[in-house]
Amino acid sequence: ARSATSRKKMRRRLLWLGLVVQSATSLTSQFARRVPTSRLRTLASSKNDDGGIGEALDAAAAALENAPAASTDPPSPEAVARRSRALWRVGWMCWWSQAILSVISAVVLAFARLVAPSPRLSMEAAILTSGVLFSSLGVLAAFASLTWSWHYTRLAKRDVPLINVKSALRFGVILNLVGMALTLVSAEQVVGGLIAKLLLTPGSLAQLAQPVGTVRPIVGSGVTALDVFVVQANTNTMCSHFAGLAASLFLLSRSRRWE
Repeated sequence: ARSATSRKKMRRRLLWLGLVVQSATSLTSQFARRVPTSRLRTLASSKNDDGGIGEALDAAAAALENAPAASTDPPSPEAVARRSRALWRVGWMCWWSQAILSVISAVVLAFARLVAPSPRLSMEAAILTSGVLFSSLGVLAAFASLTWSWHYTRLAKRDVPLINVKSALRFGVILNLVGMALTLVSAEQVVGGLIAKLLLTPGSLAQLAQPVGTVRPIVGSGVTALDVFVVQANTNTMCSHFAGLAASLFLLSRSRRWE
């Protein structure tokens, strides 16, 4: 009696195992049939143990053979046309906006650096504290993003897989985020330097608050127009990266319509 009971339990476990295998197969295939699954449930709940295992295995094997593979059909011509138009229009709009802003930022930053008076600190310390280093890196990242925006217009003319287009758009998002981070660090340094100059300028609130007889530091020059130029260059660089980021995110949001 115990051996018969153990055999019955073993058969039911095998039936449930076949049910689990069939359920996993139906989940991994988009067009898997549901009839074998219901058949397996019927066999698992049945009290008839003769031949149940063979029928369950046959049903699972038939489902595996008849389940079609995932669809690999290419996108429709209408979807390809929509993708080409979007990449072409948005890519060129982004390219022109980034080109204007990046060139202006580079020219203003170079002009401010060339005509600026020689700092009292060493060259390395002046570069690290004035924000010129990170501002220059932000401009270089803006030109790299400009080139990548032009790459979008090339993708519009090529018959490339959609997954490659999405990868290019994601790389554009990362590139502009890195450029914006560098420009923000430069902006913090520049604004901090301007605040320090304003506080040390004769006649400022910090100077007037000092008691009479206090030796005041002699400042060669306060805030000049060149300092404002650097702020303007950082603002243009930030706008350039924002344009590239907005274009990449917009195209990524529209990519669902290209399938």
